Amino acid sequence: MKSEIAGVILAAGGSKRIGKPKQLLKLENDYLINSVISHSLESNLSYIIVVLGAYFNQVNNRIINSKKIQIIRNRNWHEGQSTSLIAGLQAADERKADAVMFLLGDQPLISTRIINELLNKYEEGRHEVVMLRTGEKKTPPIVFSRICFDKIYDLKGDKGAREIINSLNTGYVENKDLSAIIDIDTLEEFSRYKIAHSHSL
Repeated sequence: MKSEIAGVILAAGGSKRIGKPKQLLKLENDYLINSVISHSLESNLSYIIVVLGAYFNQVNNRIINSKKIQIIRNRNWHEGQSTSLIAGLQAADERKADAVMFLLGDQPLISTRIINELLNKYEEGRHEVVMLRTGEKKTPPIVFSRICFDKIYDLKGDKGAREIINSLNTGYVENKDLSAIIDIDTLEEFSRYKIAHSHSL
């Protein structure tokens, strides 16, 4: 029987190094955050939970409208990434998800194909965690089985999910495209994203 897997998009950060909401950086006709949401909606994820925090009203008003999307407001976003992980997990847990996939709201080149490959690897049933591996880099998206939920709830401060991965049975989907894992924290990285995006069209 196919698992119910929630996609949790982490997009609550304050974009300090950019100085404005990076979720709303624009490329062509849409916003950065909507690129991540669109790829997730087109995948085999059961539904999407988007965790917002800083610039909540601005970002929330511009997100794609879909019945598959649930918006969560993390009012404690300034206390670190763990608060967003937990906020998203709680929403998925309340909906009795079998597993969650955490995605970053600033990785717009993670394709629907990559998301589905991670889901397929997880559905093989051999791993508690499945994540992407590009060369030596191990990065989100990351799928966690329900067995892992308590460990995520125990995270504090700015610790991300990778803090607990070493103690778990982890499988990997191999990725050769370095541009796919670009994440955007600065305007320079956004420029690199635009170049990579134009080459992928």
